[in-house]
Amino acid sequence: MLSLGRPAAWAQLTESFADGDFTQNPTWTGNTTDFVVNASQQLQSNGPAVAASPQLVTASQAATGTTWEFYAKLNLGTSSANQAEVWLMSDLSDLRATANKGYFVRLGNTADETSLYRKNAATTAALIIDGADGTLSSSTSNTVRVRVTRSLQNVWTLERDLSGNQNFTTEGTVTDATHQRSNYFGVALTYSATNSRSFFFDDFRITDATAPTLQSATLVNARQVDVTFNEPVAAPQAPASYSLAGTGAPAVASAQRDATDPALVHLTFASDLPAGTSTLTVRNVADLYGNVAAGPLTATVSYTPPAAAPGYYQLLITEILADETPVVGLPASEFVEIHNPRLPRPWI
Repeated sequence: MLSLGRPAAWAQLTESFADGDFTQNPTWTGNTTDFVVNASQQLQSNGPAVAASPQLVTASQAATGTTWEFYAKLNLGTSSANQAEVWLMSDLSDLRATANKGYFVRLGNTADETSLYRKNAATTAALIIDGADGTLSSSTSNTVRVRVTRSLQNVWTLERDLSGNQNFTTEGTVTDATHQRSNYFGVALTYSATNSRSFFFDDFRITDATAPTLQSATLVNARQVDVTFNEPVAAPQAPASYSLAGTGAPAVASAQRDATDPALVHLTFASDLPAGTSTLTVRNVADLYGNVAAGPLTATVSYTPPAAAPGYYQLLITEILADETPVVGLPASEFVEIHNPRLPRPWI
């Protein structure tokens, strides 16, 4: 069991199973009777001697600007019937649901490799980083430590160390921005009857050391703007973290994180936005793991007030010219001259 000390504020998940339990701190759910924490303080498959596909998940919203790392040992010859998937990002708690989407590392398969896959809803998983064949080719014991990073620019890097240490070899890189949100991290196994107790895992670690970035500001109505970040942000949100530039610009009355999308913040202003394009500035917004975007982060918001009926003495018809026939010294046209005396440029 490797010690992986780092500042706690940077870690979204650190699981070494040192407490001998996977039901709390953090809580794992799924096929819990098919797993056990063994005497070596490792998560081990522990199902009955029948072919099965058990899984465990724990909550995780880490997505971009994130590093995932874990240790695995498969005491078997890998194949399509004996393999492991470690889901880095999963939308659903049922990792193998047809509707699920996310990314996972597959250990084994027929090529005996460590590879990265993307799963879209209602489709078969797509291989996006194809690891070297034959790296997990032992028929009795395959050890690997895996590290996957995803940058803010959605560049994925897959690395592995076949000694189980941290002298990583890069399997490949790829740019993929398909899925931006996650709800779960987990493991999904496939094994034959003789291998129900042959999978071992340890040192799961998910770290996010990057502050949130501002993706967009979208006008909802005259007093509401939706702000979208690249990752979930902390709640509650402070109205003072948001401001609109310009003389007479309204103050932010409330800032509310969305109930279902934690990367979305709803802003309500004290009065109507000014007509035209304004700059929204964001400061001191933190993600779920304590990384603070000091700012300023900026985005533009454009507002066009709805057309309004003129008030009293705001619309005067000052001249009418008919299209006379025959035309005698007059233009061959007709017009109406309208005057608004209250505009800076009164003629319309």
